[in-house]
Amino acid sequence: MSIFKFKVWWTTHWVGDKGSDVEHETQIMTLDKSDFGRPYVLLLPLIEGSFHASLHPGDDDNLHICVESGSTQVTSSSFRSSLYMHVGDDA
Repeated sequence: MSIFKFKVWWTTHWVGDKGSDVEHETQIMTLDKSDFGRPYVLLLPLIEGSFHASLHPGDDDNLHICVESGSTQVTSSSFRSSLYMHVGDDA
């Protein structure tokens, strides 16, 4: 399950089962456990200074992370952290 930005100020949820199902500008994603006992996984793109990150669909069902400022005047090529990931179970 994920929440993505579909307009500048609006978000909604989306459900899929592979990386290509992810919507552009995904703001938060939870992956729930499978039949094999995999725990829950939380993917949370972060804000760092003037930059914000979001998840995008990638090739071969992978995810891409996009970090942008929203301005052509504010640029950077490295970031200390752009994604928080937490793994746990429901216990």
